[in-house]
Amino acid sequence: MNKLLKPSESQSEKVVAPIATSEYQVGRLIGVGGFSSVYEVSSFSLHESFSQGMTQPEQLAREYLSKHIVQTYRRYCHTKKKVDGHEYEINRYAVKRLRHELAQDEDRFERAAIDLILEGQLLCTMNHPNIIGLRGWNGAGADAFRSLVYSDYFLILDRLVESLDERIEDWRGLLRKYRSRLAFPWLKQKAMTKIHNLFRARIQVAHDLASAIEYMHDRRIINRDIKAANIGFCAKGVLKCYDFGLSRFLPEKMVDGGYEMSPVGTKLFMAPEVRAKKTYGLPADVYSYGVVLWQVLSLASPRDGLATHSRAKIEEENLKDCWLPICSCWPDDLQELVRVCLASNPRGRPSMTQVRSFLDGYLQGFWSTTDQQRWRRTLLRDSTVEARHITVESKTSLLTPEDL
Repeated sequence: MNKLLKPSESQSEKVVAPIATSEYQVGRLIGVGGFSSVYEVSSFSLHESFSQGMTQPEQLAREYLSKHIVQTYRRYCHTKKKVDGHEYEINRYAVKRLRHELAQDEDRFERAAIDLILEGQLLCTMNHPNIIGLRGWNGAGADAFRSLVYSDYFLILDRLVESLDERIEDWRGLLRKYRSRLAFPWLKQKAMTKIHNLFRARIQVAHDLASAIEYMHDRRIINRDIKAANIGFCAKGVLKCYDFGLSRFLPEKMVDGGYEMSPVGTKLFMAPEVRAKKTYGLPADVYSYGVVLWQVLSLASPRDGLATHSRAKIEEENLKDCWLPICSCWPDDLQELVRVCLASNPRGRPSMTQVRSFLDGYLQGFWSTTDQQRWRRTLLRDSTVEARHITVESKTSLLTPEDL
């Protein structure tokens, strides 16, 4: 199992710092998952005896961790508690380790341990600005699990300060705030500029997520659990994908146009072929991405999009193409992108390279003349998806002062 945790130099040039369990101190609890808990790392106390026999890059990586434990954090999104631009210090790193309850069930402990080992293996082979960074792990490697002590194996990761779910809530509040100013002529132009910039920021998030998934797919890695709750932002405001416990390298053998893998993930984000327990592949991630893209555009939850579909129906049946309501006020090309990503047939979905390339062009050109004309007509009209009776928060999002 040690080989599983030690990638060859051909796989990655990243150096991960070996850390002993006694060399770090945990702070407050940040989050809890099905198998793991995440705590902030409050400090490091490195032991010189433990570093004997390590390579120079590993020793330098250990020293860097201990010397850069704190960083300045500027709040990028508006909330009721904090003002935009406020700066304060936070601990830079977080530690992910198994939940202590698992030690009472050896079978569950073993499954969780394997997932955490595989997550460490995957992270140390990836180096992308939109994928969370692995900074350290137990120097004993997989042997640390032999004691069945939940805290003996861990991953030290970059700490994230906000999830995409939280940012969507912030966006929704900001959009309401800016729209309320449209009724005042002296505030209208400034409000429209802010609405325009907010929409561009949302498209940038969709682009960065597509870039991260494309990077994984290029390395034959399937995520299998793409959702807003597994997407966050670091202290610099950069999007980061995290929680790769269900991610795997694709098998070598393809069966019936897919791969034989267990049907895992989050129900509302699962592709139809995964829910149906059929073979599946990278297009399953594209479907999950399509649901997240819908969230970014609508500023709503997939549960809000169920309407005529009960949760039981979602879990038991394959829904038709694009069961989430598409707002007619969205630009035509973005409407079509959501539809093709949510196609029920995996072969009808684009690759993540195609999605990322499209969003590249969209951000550079940003919009067409037809889009501008539509946004003029819908300036003060509510963007309600009549078929599902869901109010989405993206009306007038592309307007600029020149359109008024």
